[in-house]
Amino acid sequence: MIYRNFPKTNTPVSVVSLGAEHLLQVDRATCIDVVSAAIDHEMNYIDLFMSEDYVRDNIGAALKGRRDKVMIAGHLGNTQKEGQAFRTRELGLCEQYFDELLTRLDTDYIDILMLHNIDELEDAKTCLDPDGFLGLAQKYLKAGKARMLGFSSHSPKVAAYLANTGIFDATLFSINPLFDLMPEEATLEEMFDEGRQQETAQHATAAASARTAFYRQCEAQDIGIVVMKAYAAGAMFKQGWTPEQCIAYALSRPGVVSVAAGCRSVAEVEAAAAYVNATEAQRDYTLLMQSAHWNAEGLCMYCNHCLPCAAQLDIAAITRLLHRFQEGDKTAQEAYRALAHNGGECLACGGCATRCPFNVDAPGNMRLAHALMG
Repeated sequence: MIYRNFPKTNTPVSVVSLGAEHLLQVDRATCIDVVSAAIDHEMNYIDLFMSEDYVRDNIGAALKGRRDKVMIAGHLGNTQKEGQAFRTRELGLCEQYFDELLTRLDTDYIDILMLHNIDELEDAKTCLDPDGFLGLAQKYLKAGKARMLGFSSHSPKVAAYLANTGIFDATLFSINPLFDLMPEEATLEEMFDEGRQQETAQHATAAASARTAFYRQCEAQDIGIVVMKAYAAGAMFKQGWTPEQCIAYALSRPGVVSVAAGCRSVAEVEAAAAYVNATEAQRDYTLLMQSAHWNAEGLCMYCNHCLPCAAQLDIAAITRLLHRFQEGDKTAQEAYRALAHNGGECLACGGCATRCPFNVDAPGNMRLAHALMG
């Protein structure tokens, strides 16, 4: 295994680690096999955001006698409501689910306490309340029940705001070429500027400015980035990428210390671990990046080139939530239902589809989003 360090604490972490989200979908025996395979391959970090009792119990069983081999990232703020994952900042619930996590894992501490899924600026401000959500996290740190503090986010703007506080050791952030391909913070005017679109097409290998700025900010402020969604829910494989190339790309971004690969089988663990002994040629993704813009046809880039929408829908936000839900992130449904306008209001006028440079069926995505999450 290859290791990097979380900068503030100098704690070694394997560059390939285990994202446990897919273990929601397997039985205990498979879960134990997957976790054991990861540890056998010297992966020493497991991201565990899930709040379901059974998967926590299964991972606890998998770690029996091997707890000292891994760091565990547990998430504060992901709970259950009526049998579904529920993001909350209600202190009593957060405390209940964190304490239960320790019990079910049969441990008395979590290595990294992640403030869970902060994608909106107002929520970020709520989470930073020293007498509220942040105060609870700091209580666990002071008591030794957590050793480092982190946050998870999908928004570079919100993530940058959180990083600027200087209080975090780590962040869990989504990185892959498709997410990095286009400027997420481009203005509406720029999105419709033909010259800007040509420039984007010609320079598809350049990372989006807001996202790259956040990576560099983390590097400068000694915040270790753990990468989620390195495979873009398998979309990268459809573009001809291998696990080794996806991991190599993520590890080449500033500030990144580890890539948490989502694995549901021993074979998938081995495919991720293959990065360690891969040749430079096997890791090389440069030729694929040269055609990434055109190979992204039909895949939403969340760029909102499709706007304006006659029904006032934030098409990119809804599509992103749809993909998160399809990836198994049940908190996406809560976020979808909180939107001011949802996919059920789509007029199916087709204007968005005519403006999309990637030929995405946006009206179809709106219908599907509402069918699954409405």
